[in-house]
Amino acid sequence: MEQDKRLIEDFFRSLKCEVSEKSDSILIKGVPERVQKIFMISDKIELNKNDLNSDLLRKIKDYLRNNPSKTLLKIDFEFPANIKDKIHLRNCSISKVEKKHENNYFSRFSFLTSFRSLNHTEQVLNEIFVHEGKVVS
Repeated sequence: MEQDKRLIEDFFRSLKCEVSEKSDSILIKGVPERVQKIFMISDKIELNKNDLNSDLLRKIKDYLRNNPSKTLLKIDFEFPANIKDKIHLRNCSISKVEKKHENNYFSRFSFLTSFRSLNHTEQVLNEIFVHEGKVVS
């Protein structure tokens, strides 16, 4: 019961909602519109602590279980001037490196390589994670 309460509170706090506790309930305000549509809830929710909404809890658990790929991790780091020299690629090159966002998390570079021969196609996905200008394994 305490774990369910903590899961609901942490989930909505991570969405930047205002979560407050009363003596017998949890009040959640400012639920983002996309979450309202996914969970079919309003932007203001009041949950009884003794009888947490099992349907909402199930939807949150399903969402977290089935949508890990939708989580974005962003970092704010300065690209070194020679980043093109540090990433070695075969038979291709990086033409432009441009910083579009200012954030503070890991950056993930994904490279999808397709091999085709006769009637056979194979795809290989390689990912490189960068933190503080260094490649993280």
